[in-house]
Amino acid sequence: TQGSYRLSPKNRFGFFPAASFAWVVSKHDFLRDNPVISSLKLRTSYGEVGYDGFASDAGNYIYKDNIDRSGGMYIQNLGGGINVFKYANRNLTWEKSRILNVGFDLELMHYITLSANYFDDRRRDILTPNDTDPIMTGIPIEARPWKNMGKVHNQGVEFTAGFQKEIDRDWLVGASGYVTYAKNKVLATGNLDYDNTYYYSNRSLGFPVGQIWGYQIDYSNGNGYFNSNDEIIQSGLTYDGTAPTPGDFKYIDYTKDGKIDVRDMVPMGGTSTPEVNYGLELSAKWKDLDFSMLFQGVTGHYYSVSSGLGYYENVQNGTFFERHLNAWTPERYAEGATITAPALKLIGGNASHRSSNYYLNDMSYFKLGNVSLGYNIPYKFYSKISSRVHLSAMNLFTIDNSNSKDM
Repeated sequence: TQGSYRLSPKNRFGFFPAASFAWVVSKHDFLRDNPVISSLKLRTSYGEVGYDGFASDAGNYIYKDNIDRSGGMYIQNLGGGINVFKYANRNLTWEKSRILNVGFDLELMHYITLSANYFDDRRRDILTPNDTDPIMTGIPIEARPWKNMGKVHNQGVEFTAGFQKEIDRDWLVGASGYVTYAKNKVLATGNLDYDNTYYYSNRSLGFPVGQIWGYQIDYSNGNGYFNSNDEIIQSGLTYDGTAPTPGDFKYIDYTKDGKIDVRDMVPMGGTSTPEVNYGLELSAKWKDLDFSMLFQGVTGHYYSVSSGLGYYENVQNGTFFERHLNAWTPERYAEGATITAPALKLIGGNASHRSSNYYLNDMSYFKLGNVSLGYNIPYKFYSKISSRVHLSAMNLFTIDNSNSKDM
């Protein structure tokens, strides 16, 4: 049983049962003296977990109206009226997860270890902003009470392996590694669908949390840019906001309405949360000298930049980066030269400055995260205290897929 001051008294306490089971198979006679399998344990657990760490903008007392003496109608002799910033929802309850874990731990020949785990996390009653109340209530969207309307399904697997062995009385070598894969899917939100003029009327359900959205560049003409005014006219496209000029990106009109606007946005890449994490540590010890190396990496990690330093040339009145050296110009296009950025514009609007797959960064990486060398000074030199000399270096090299060296 847990209690939370963030919930109303009637929902303050929650009961979240859980159970686990493990079977140490290697203790049974048929494996007790096995020369290969030193230890084998099968395990599983299932239970419910309560969570009251709601979104930071929800506040601590969400079961009470958030009222302030500002705004509202002026009342003579009493001053200003009151303003309700956020209405209360006294029926709010815990966010809950039902989590299943199944796995095993295996040791071979007393120096090799293997572990695997599958998890399935079904989270419900997630606190979400409320867009579903009818507008005739008269309550502004920003003042509508929070509701427990969200559902997310998380699942994945984890693998770890280790090796440690004494070669002789002086040498000890080891290695360990891990790989995790996890994905999630939104099953319910507190958001209403867009109308059917949107290519994707729903931008949450069925997608992972934090799915990136943007415009897809149309490369059907060979380079994805409008290369002349005639090409812009022949396309029949108009852009919401700044109109395109030669050198701007040509986007795909998914809705086929002749206009590029938010209705044409589509899912791009993945999310800012990596799908795969992995690492490998190598170690060796010779007498009092030890050495280790740690490699780390992630994949399925994306980041979308819709503005900012390293991408837009008009930041701080003109800040240029490597990609801008080969920006689109009529001369470079006519020569068939490499083009790595849309036409540069320091003033006015820019039709290319909007979220698109051009600004989508694959943030996957592999790096040598740490190298360490240590020496334990023998007691014969310092008989009363232990001493150690230690050297380490971090992030010695990184291999990544980023499309900007300036980030």
